[in-house]
Amino acid sequence: MNWPNSEKINPMTQVIDRSKYLNVSTNSDWNEILNNSLGFLRESWHSHWIGLDQVLEASIDKVLPVNHLSKNVLNLLNCAREISLKIEKKVGLTWEPSYHNRLHFADVITSLSILLLIEKERSERLDEYWTALLFLSAVCHDYMHPGGINNSTMEIENLTISYLKDTWNEWSVDEKSQLNMIYLIQNTAPEVVNQNHRLVENLEFKFDKLWATVILNEADILASCTSKYGADLSTQLAKEWRIKGIQKQADVATPQGRRSFLESARFSSTASQKLKIYNEIHKEIALLCV
Repeated sequence: MNWPNSEKINPMTQVIDRSKYLNVSTNSDWNEILNNSLGFLRESWHSHWIGLDQVLEASIDKVLPVNHLSKNVLNLLNCAREISLKIEKKVGLTWEPSYHNRLHFADVITSLSILLLIEKERSERLDEYWTALLFLSAVCHDYMHPGGINNSTMEIENLTISYLKDTWNEWSVDEKSQLNMIYLIQNTAPEVVNQNHRLVENLEFKFDKLWATVILNEADILASCTSKYGADLSTQLAKEWRIKGIQKQADVATPQGRRSFLESARFSSTASQKLKIYNEIHKEIALLCV
């Protein structure tokens, strides 16, 4: 494939073994596919990290094959590739939070891919523009995250956006897409997520700004809602908050804190309902109540 501005893409990173990631060819159990994919990421994270760029590439390959895509869609995907490489290149140069790290980016990209693949199976099509924009937003949403929590509404999210604008302009991301991404990234702020879900109540799913925001919100917490990996992610988040001196919030890793998080988790998309993530959440809550 001949990517625009392809000289910016580093081809020398380790290639992911795609047979272990998002393997939808032999299994229709979406929950199992999710857990297997998240497990593969952790095996790599704790041994030899495959690279966020390779996670992104494998996901794009599964969800949105690049045949006959428009120039604008390809440009959004290539910008996502560039930012994934920037994230990897910053390793060792800046502090990497315990939770808001490259594994979290990979979890979000993977969770987003699962939700999009389910929607693709359900409706037999995906909107290419919004799919590409969601991939780019997933890679961007916690860029240069300082750890900790917002002291004011969307504080960290707006800081993230300020770091990204030069790259967006470098790749000539059009103004409409930049405005859409600003909206999506700002609305990953935890304090506004419930309102995002309220905005789509009683609305049929379609690819637009409101539903894309909800899909990104769901992908942002999906790994944390799994019974297999969620508790460890809570532990990593508590560690990050303790490092930042946020003692009040660090109880997220306790049984009570974990239960409170699970009870607050919101999923509204048709894809998340087909994934049956609420079943897993309710089972874990029941165990925490014992």
